[in-house]
Amino acid sequence: MKKFKIALLVILLNIITVKAIEACDLLSINIGGDKSSTAIFGEIDDENIDEGAEVNVFTTSIDAFCQDESINFGEVLVKLYVMDNKVGAVEIEVMNGPDNEESKKGLLRGYVESNFGGLDLESAEWLGFKIWEISSKQILYYNLERSDGYIAEGVAVTSAEHYKALVNDE
Repeated sequence: MKKFKIALLVILLNIITVKAIEACDLLSINIGGDKSSTAIFGEIDDENIDEGAEVNVFTTSIDAFCQDESINFGEVLVKLYVMDNKVGAVEIEVMNGPDNEESKKGLLRGYVESNFGGLDLESAEWLGFKIWEISSKQILYYNLERSDGYIAEGVAVTSAEHYKALVNDE
């Protein structure tokens, strides 16, 4: 009986750990699923959808996406892009001030590198973005200096079928 209790405890701890990891995992987002299929934004009523817009964008804090205190994204917003009542993309966007202090911390870049692969922003080949194809998902990381000196930095998850949600928003 004691072995059974220990085994049950180990199984429960593994389930809790997996759920905590999934909560900070861009790849776990159901791209192409119903607009309310992501727990990050909860249920989105049809009355909140602008039928005249190709893409509807909803924002929330990072706490809704990742409650794991060991992962620090700095000052960011999480955006949900809804197109045709489906999840088209989810983006984590760095909120920089005039000195680009948030991007200088490298927190989001560190998350991207540890989860998707290396980045060399100083390379002559750096185009301002990198895309990874993982399963049916596309992960887009961007780090671009705008003409006003601000750095636009973020990471988005979408798919080849739904990437237009990001393009149509701009």
